[in-house]
Amino acid sequence: MRLTGLDMARFLAYCGMVLVNFRLAAGVTGTGDLPSVLTDGLEGRAAALFVVLAGIGLGLGRGDRVEIFRRALFLFGIGLLNLTIFEADILHFYALYFLCALPVLRASSGVLWATMGGLLLVSVAAHAVLNYDAHWNWETLHYQDFWTLRGFLLHSFFNGWHPVLPWLGFVLIGLWLGRLELGSARVQWRLILWGTAAALLGALPAQLITDPELLPLFDTAMIPPGPTYMIAASGSAVAVIGLILRVAPRIEASGLAPWLV
Repeated sequence: MRLTGLDMARFLAYCGMVLVNFRLAAGVTGTGDLPSVLTDGLEGRAAALFVVLAGIGLGLGRGDRVEIFRRALFLFGIGLLNLTIFEADILHFYALYFLCALPVLRASSGVLWATMGGLLLVSVAAHAVLNYDAHWNWETLHYQDFWTLRGFLLHSFFNGWHPVLPWLGFVLIGLWLGRLELGSARVQWRLILWGTAAALLGALPAQLITDPELLPLFDTAMIPPGPTYMIAASGSAVAVIGLILRVAPRIEASGLAPWLV
């Protein structure tokens, strides 16, 4: 049975990504007003929700590796084409996520969680060793030398908009979620509660730290994507998925579902 709530969540994530990317492409720099506050809140969260949903899709698809590999190649190709006109493309990152997820597609839940933890540790170590600002011009948001091997690898796995380290973790969370009884009210309430708790827990350190030099290590901004960002964004994604699954029957009864799906 197809869960239309997942399609509704995908719609909301898509709308959030459009708002964030439109603001980026248009160079809108407003602050303090309601649209800016809303867009700031969606930045790094809408995309994370979309990637978690992609992981759920991989999990529900029961792991056809050949089909996933073909989709990854297709996404990689059109993503590179999109990069020629929009530098914040996420499609080629999806391709890399899918390819990197293939080895653990059918792994146990314990292996998935251990891999997620390993990703965070490797990501933190990479930030301690490598220069996150390498190749970036933050004033113009232009990444220099992307089309070189070194630039491509750094951008894809370390300091791009949605690098594999640690964004692959969102896909793995989705893989794990796809194994749950998502149509169960009990599971949905657990997703809402545990997701909200994780979102608050991830945001807590930044509220407690006053040292400006330490704050970037515990910030929940997506750039750079630190452990607290991953925890907070994962939590918000899980909570939103649980909430939409919970209210989906009422939306379907109202007749709005086809518009959202």
